[in-house]
Amino acid sequence: MGAVIVYLYARTYWVRAYLTKASREMTSLAISGTNLALAAGLVTLLLRVSSHGWLPLLWVHLASMGLTGIVGHRILAGRRSGDTVGSGWNMAYAWENLALVSAMQISSVVAAPRLGLSFNAGLRGASTLLGPLNVLFGGARLTLLPRMARSPRSRQLLVGSSAALSLAGLGWVVILYWLLVFAGPAVLGDSWQVTRDMLPWVGATYVTQGAYLAAFIHARAVVLDSVVRSARVVQLGLVVLGTAVAMVAVDWRIYVAGNALANVVAFLMIFSAGSARASVEARGGAQP
Repeated sequence: MGAVIVYLYARTYWVRAYLTKASREMTSLAISGTNLALAAGLVTLLLRVSSHGWLPLLWVHLASMGLTGIVGHRILAGRRSGDTVGSGWNMAYAWENLALVSAMQISSVVAAPRLGLSFNAGLRGASTLLGPLNVLFGGARLTLLPRMARSPRSRQLLVGSSAALSLAGLGWVVILYWLLVFAGPAVLGDSWQVTRDMLPWVGATYVTQGAYLAAFIHARAVVLDSVVRSARVVQLGLVVLGTAVAMVAVDWRIYVAGNALANVVAFLMIFSAGSARASVEARGGAQP
C-alpha cells in the first residue's frame, strides 16, 4: 500500500511536468527518478530470487520514487499561479487511482484462499509475464496526454491510440502464449501449466485496459473529470462484484472476466461522453 501511495504521488507531478511550459527541471528529474526506480526494482527482483537479501534495496526503490515526488512538488510549488492546464492534476486524482488500484490488488488477495493456490500462482505468473505492458502503458500516458491536450484532432488520436494499445497488448499475449507452449516447463517449472491456462484470460484484461487507458487520457486532456470519476466508480463496483460472484461460484474465470468487463464498461462510458461533447461542439452549441 505504501508503495502504491508513493508511486501515485510521484506520478501526479510527472504528468504535470509534461503539461506545464516551464518544466525542464521537472522533466529531467522525472526521467532520472524513473530510471533509478526501475534499476532498483530490477536489482531487488534479482536479489529476492537469488538470496532473499532484498529488503534494503526495496527501501532504495521506494526512496527514489518518493524523492522524485517530493522534489517535484517543491519545484512546481512556485509555479502554480501560471499552471492552468496542470491544475486539474491534483491529489484528488491520485486518491482516485489509489482507490481503484487498491481494490484490484485487495480483491485478488481476498479471492485467493477461496479460488485456490493454482489461481494465485497462475494470476501472479501471468501478471508478471505481462508486466512489460505496464511499462508501455505508462509511456503512452506521458506521450499521449500532452498531445491530446494540445491537438485539435485529439478525437482521431483517441481512436488510433486505443486500437494501437489494444493490438500491442494482444500481440504480446499471443507471443507469450506460444513461448509458454514451447519453453514454459523449462522456465516456470511446475507452475507453467496453470500460468499458460490463465494467460489468455488475464491478457484480456490488459487488452481492454489499453483501450480504456486511451479513453481515460483523452477525457483528462479535455477536462471531462466528472465522467472519469463516474466511470471509475462503475469500474470499481464491477471489480468488487466480479470478485464476490467468483468466490461464491468458486470459478476464477468470473474474477478475471469481471476485471475485463470493468475496463470495457469504463471505456464505453468515457467514449460515449466524449462523442456527445464532440457532436455538441461540432454543431456550435454549448458544452453539456
